[in-house]
Amino acid sequence: MYVDSESELTRLTYFRGRVALYNILKALGVGRGDDVALSAYTCVAVPEALLALEAQPVWVDLKPDGLTMDPDHAESVITSRTRAVIVQHTFGVPADMDRLMALAGRRGIPLIEDCCHTLRSTYKGRVVGSLGTASFYSFEWGKPIVAGMGGSAVTADEGLRQKLSRQNAVLQEPPLVRDLKIEIEYLGYRLIFRPALYWIAKQFKNLLDRFGVIEPSYNSPSRGAPSTDFLFRMAPLSRRRLERVRSDIQRVADHSTLIAGQYRERICTSYVAHPAIDPGSNVVFGRYPLTSRHKEAIMRLARKAMVEVAGWYSSPIHPLTQQQWRSVGYTRGCCPNAERRACEVLTLPTHAKVTQWDVDRTVEFLNCLQL
Repeated sequence: MYVDSESELTRLTYFRGRVALYNILKALGVGRGDDVALSAYTCVAVPEALLALEAQPVWVDLKPDGLTMDPDHAESVITSRTRAVIVQHTFGVPADMDRLMALAGRRGIPLIEDCCHTLRSTYKGRVVGSLGTASFYSFEWGKPIVAGMGGSAVTADEGLRQKLSRQNAVLQEPPLVRDLKIEIEYLGYRLIFRPALYWIAKQFKNLLDRFGVIEPSYNSPSRGAPSTDFLFRMAPLSRRRLERVRSDIQRVADHSTLIAGQYRERICTSYVAHPAIDPGSNVVFGRYPLTSRHKEAIMRLARKAMVEVAGWYSSPIHPLTQQQWRSVGYTRGCCPNAERRACEVLTLPTHAKVTQWDVDRTVEFLNCLQL
């Protein structure tokens, strides 16, 4: 059902990936009082789109030994009120799509793929994003392809595409001041975003965010009072960059595969474990995940050594604290596997700016850990 062309990524573009998701749900008729099932261990941007429609997030746990949605738990929480299922391919690892598609099909519920972490992973020979009713993507700092800021929606369902096109046509261009903030952030990305400067870049970005110089990464979730983000299509300069860089997708995917392969082959220490990959999945990692009982200690040492080892995600709904979970309908203990992953997953960069020198430093750092 998928149109296998990068041009689809630029057909329906939005201010952010969450705005693309919002419009997909809206076009599917999701609204006030409806339930939408989604995977825990995700970014707050995903439930933000639901709350903007006054829909209710229904949280689904991860597979006990994995990073993606557990079909058994999904079946237990889906009810007659459920209007859609959002499946995240976490860090590029494909979800168990056979079982999830079968579940959605039995219940007559559309399945939406969150492809913000990858553009080229495949599941049993089919590229992720080609299996569900629709898929959405993001092109911000930290994603496989960076265009500045923005997202897109893809579907091969002609009726749904027409609805999305009508909705897209009435979206506004972002105000000039917001365009300027996006360009400042993109300039920072171009100048300082690389593994050797990761900790400095992160601190710098947080500082600019705090003073309102750039667009914030996260908005406070609010039911029925959505951010103005949902009014806008993708900024013109970001859209033009996306048009240019879409031809780089395969090159970026090949580079990610090369880097992740080295991590998997060369990192050999009892302090971390490599991810389990289901047979039939070919993963193009957005980031390479490791698990460790020593997450916080390793991150402290990595910061001191100026090695990019990130804590994505630090919460089952990143970056919300436990006190904020209720704002997105999450109750402590409802997704124990997701909560456990948040305490143990570390991620390594696989993006286009990672060099062989960066890989060598990262491998040496992890293999020489003394805790």
